[in-house]
Amino acid sequence: MNSGEDISSYLTERLTQISPQIGSDELEEIKMKFKEASLILASLFGENAFQKWGESKQKYYGPCLRSIFEVLFPLVANNLELFSGCSTRPPYSQC
Repeated sequence: MNSGEDISSYLTERLTQISPQIGSDELEEIKMKFKEASLILASLFGENAFQKWGESKQKYYGPCLRSIFEVLFPLVANNLELFSGCSTRPPYSQC
């Protein structure tokens, strides 16, 4: 694989193979984790969470940096229990 299109095609094909094996309870759990992880990341980093910081522009800019998303999102989604002790949900910034 040498491009984003190759990876996208691979993931689409693989998910199509796996999806019939996922039960409705498991699908609901995946949806819940996705929503919860999204809320956590939005609360911690705001709308610019995955954009570049431009020192000369003194602001975030550009498209979503997929590489950062691909690292942070699974870490949060697979460790939601670390956020369970937060006093206020959201904002998670007080955790």
